[in-house]
Amino acid sequence: MNYCTSPHVIFRDYPNFGYLTDNRNFGYDTAIKSSRKIGERVISKVGSVFYSTLTNRPQTIREIAEKLSHIFTDIPFQTLENDAKDFLSELSSDGFVVCSDDPENDHVDDWFSYTNLRNFPIEKNSINDNTDQFDSNWFTNNRLTRLHLSISSACNEHCIHCYFPCHTKGEIMTKELFDDILSQCRNLNVLNITMSGGEPMLNPHLKYFIQKCREANFSINILSNLISITDDIIEEFKRTPLLSVQTSLYSLDESIHDSITGVKGSCARTKKAIETLYKLNIPMQINCPIMKQNRNTFRDVLSWAKSYNIEASSDYMLFGCFDGSRKNLHCRLDLPEIESLITIVR
Repeated sequence: MNYCTSPHVIFRDYPNFGYLTDNRNFGYDTAIKSSRKIGERVISKVGSVFYSTLTNRPQTIREIAEKLSHIFTDIPFQTLENDAKDFLSELSSDGFVVCSDDPENDHVDDWFSYTNLRNFPIEKNSINDNTDQFDSNWFTNNRLTRLHLSISSACNEHCIHCYFPCHTKGEIMTKELFDDILSQCRNLNVLNITMSGGEPMLNPHLKYFIQKCREANFSINILSNLISITDDIIEEFKRTPLLSVQTSLYSLDESIHDSITGVKGSCARTKKAIETLYKLNIPMQINCPIMKQNRNTFRDVLSWAKSYNIEASSDYMLFGCFDGSRKNLHCRLDLPEIESLITIVR
């Protein structure tokens, strides 16, 4: 048998234990029926060392035992081989490790599909059946698990409700700054990095950023209007199993959507990108903020998303510009409109 890491599993090596998890707590809230869920697992420090010998290339137990023999020099080789087989076989049966007879078949990509309409069962082994062990290990110290980066304050839309003041739009994050932040995140065992803006796809280094996050086994979230998506970025999305995307669609009525974004044709371009990512099974969530302009049509967006089995959400909360001004709030629903909206929803 050959063993390798799963591209759908996040691993972190802490001082006293190891931690394995799927992306359920870090990716966007995609349609629950479409995504496999295996949970999370705390492993011992020795188990963490064993797991760390794995790569994304399938290896035999003998190859793995060879690596371990240079670490546990006082343990007989056969013992290491047997222990590694038992340990990795258990993780494999629970979905945390890929095990295959074929060294060329590293994994079967069955973790996410919009066409799947059956609920994936949530595995019972979420914390190795030992919640006390997880709590005692995890909560003894404060841990930073997520980081949200604005990698481009520049934007290609002019949304009427945007909380970025116009004079702040234009800067992009450099490779050097991103590499420095990513290095700190690795040292702190951060699990998830969200990249937004502005519009993150206006940063010419986005592809590089995604590659570096994938290589370092980070969960990645991308907030984008998708109107500038390129084939190169789509290919990078496809290569990154721990990635999910959130985009905003304000109305299926193009005149309404485009009046909110301030860009003619933006509705059609965003919908086309959504449909492309859907066909490629890229995990995705649609957000539809409710304001005066789309209060009568936002439900069409939710129904359209449901027809594709894409998770969608709506919210009437809008926030003023971060410079303290309220000039972007003229489109916010007033209290009677909100009351009417809530009454209808009920």
